[in-house]
Amino acid sequence: MSRYGRQEDSNILQQILATASKDNKIDLKSISIDELWALHEQIASILSANMRAKKAKIEKLIDKLEGKALNRSGPYRRYRIVHPKFRNAEPPHQTWSGRGRQPHWMRDLLARGKSLEDVRIRSE
Repeated sequence: MSRYGRQEDSNILQQILATASKDNKIDLKSISIDELWALHEQIASILSANMRAKKAKIEKLIDKLEGKALNRSGPYRRYRIVHPKFRNAEPPHQTWSGRGRQPHWMRDLLARGKSLEDVRIRSE
């Protein structure tokens, strides 16, 4: 439906494109104001639909890149609890599981000549 509610304006874009010259130029000065508004509305509608479609496509790609599944059906994967394997003698609240980078206190102890076995937590 056009701005003025006329049904015949719904295909104004096809009519104007059909009457375009051989070099695909449209003489917009020869078109009436009502027809120009109808053309404007059709173009805006087409552009809006195309932009919504492209936005949805880009959002899907972003979700895919971020690792988000759009429809997660399975439960969240729980990770195992990793208990500490090494404890600093002073202060004893400093622990390390043995995974990842060595903490500073562990590097300092090893630099002073202690071994990993000296600070290993013994299971009883």
